Amino acid sequence: MKLLRTDQQVAMNAFYAAIRKSAAHYQDAAMFLDNAQLSATFKELAEQRQALSRKVKAAIRTLDDLPAEPDPDRESLEQLAHHISARVSADQAAGILQQRMANEQEVHDLASDARETALDANCAALVDEVEKHVQTISKRLQSLIDTHPA
Repeated sequence: MKLLRTDQQVAMNAFYAAIRKSAAHYQDAAMFLDNAQLSATFKELAEQRQALSRKVKAAIRTLDDLPAEPDPDRESLEQLAHHISARVSADQAAGILQQRMANEQEVHDLASDARETALDANCAALVDEVEKHVQTISKRLQSLIDTHPA
């Protein structure tokens, strides 16, 4: 491992952190929500995102780098902030759905950033795979937002 990261390593690590964070937030929302249907949906999405996270983590290792691991204290504080925001919201589920949509946008933005670097074929394919997943999930979340009783 080198002391200085390449642009590709930096981009993939930021991308990995966003994917991992997204999976953690889906898992947390699944446990937090009282709505069994949304909880099951979020648990499924967490599992899918964790699988993608593992693939990106492996790709980072092939770049002769170690994947950046999240700060557990920061994650706990972010989840607490999401919980408080959802609790004070008139509709807890709608608030969490909006939070997850914002997180999907963040992953999308980091995918775009990663594409702007000189990615190898493996990393480019993974970014494309995650981006397709983000598009699918964003449509699914928007459908849930549209059909969720306010």
